Amino acid sequence: MVFREVENSGILEEVPLTLWELIDLLEKRRKGKHWESTDQRRTYEYATSIVKLSKEDSEQLLNILLNKFKIPRIVAVQLVNVLPVTVDELEPFLKQIEKIGGKLESEEREKFVRELLSVLREYWKKSKAVLEEKEEEEEST
Repeated sequence: MVFREVENSGILEEVPLTLWELIDLLEKRRKGKHWESTDQRRTYEYATSIVKLSKEDSEQLLNILLNKFKIPRIVAVQLVNVLPVTVDELEPFLKQIEKIGGKLESEEREKFVRELLSVLREYWKKSKAVLEEKEEEEEST
């Protein structure tokens, strides 16, 4: 999470970040004099090691979840970062969605889950390429 100003109002809001948004933020701070001895460096290293999607795919998926599925950002960011691909993996996120947006009727819920899993699985397949690329980089070093 990060705080940002709401449209020049002086009001700060807390915004959940995808791993790529976190990585970008930390890369801006990377040149600081305390980088090597801070938790920021460790957080950066951890985030880059667990990120599953390319930056572009991460942004695309977040937009789909926010706009097409109307999933609250706090849950959409978690879905992008975790990429659940089974109903069991998705269930905790569905409970969060229903807690925030209200319960879905049985048929409506099934359709929502089916469509959401279809999109998440598509991006999960893309994530495999990112993971293979990371493995190749590790082998070459």
